[in-house]
Amino acid sequence: MQRNIEELRNALGTSQSVPYISIQGGNFNAIDTYDELKEDISEYDASTKQKFIDVVIVDINKHRSKLYYEQRFKPGDVAPPTCYSDNGIGPSINAQKPVSVLCSNCPFNQWGSKLYDNGQKTKACTDMKKLAVLIPSYAPDRLWLIRVPAGSLSGLESLSRQLDQIKIDGNSALPIEVLTRLSFAKDSPAPKLVFTVVKPLRRTENGQKLYENAIELFHSNQSIKLIGLDDKPITTGKLLTATETKTTTHVNKPMDEPIDVHYDSTLEADRTWLQGLEATSVDEELRGISNADDVRLSESNLGRDTK
Repeated sequence: MQRNIEELRNALGTSQSVPYISIQGGNFNAIDTYDELKEDISEYDASTKQKFIDVVIVDINKHRSKLYYEQRFKPGDVAPPTCYSDNGIGPSINAQKPVSVLCSNCPFNQWGSKLYDNGQKTKACTDMKKLAVLIPSYAPDRLWLIRVPAGSLSGLESLSRQLDQIKIDGNSALPIEVLTRLSFAKDSPAPKLVFTVVKPLRRTENGQKLYENAIELFHSNQSIKLIGLDDKPITTGKLLTATETKTTTHVNKPMDEPIDVHYDSTLEADRTWLQGLEATSVDEELRGISNADDVRLSESNLGRDTK
């Protein structure tokens, strides 16, 4: 069994955060509070006039992560969420106040359980996807967390279609086999991620080395905690009583300023109010994405040609 030297941090029993990429303000910022790091790593494409970063997607949590805040948002608020889940079943065993045993029947996970000031309906519990990526131009030997907010989930559907058009050993390409460019949609009221395949990795010597490094990082299991693959649902414990399911109204946050919340290794999430980007349900946005496009890379998939 391979061990990661980063596990030594956990042995101290102290609170820490995972390294992640924030999209706050329409920039790609590398943040690691343990190393006191915050750096804008955005590159700029003069032809498209767009900021971007190129990444290799090493791992994906197949479940949609969920995030619920009981209190109304206040500027500067960095409090942890009331309830959250990375496991696809129910509230995490580490959630402050689990609301429901199952996410599927939670009143705050229903469409219309939250209203913006303009009357637009959404869900009080926010959806997102968690990716583990390496960034060749910045830190080719380290994994970073990227959270794909609800308004950007349609970008994963686009990425899936692009991968289907690239055949490697007779199969559709896997995310780990290509270099993917992350940029922002033009004219969007809030940072909305766009995913574009740049090129397959294994057609050049440098690309092959990058691919082999990505495979090694995948097998190192560093991504498990990073994207919440080890999250477990509650089995017992006190639930937050939800005697009423009336719709609540939340303060609109300026749409270009999602807030990053850091508190411990169990959850690192952007508290992002993307009111203009949640007009369609997440189920609709994810329609057409098959499980094969979405799941954590299996040993069998990786084994088809990893030498």
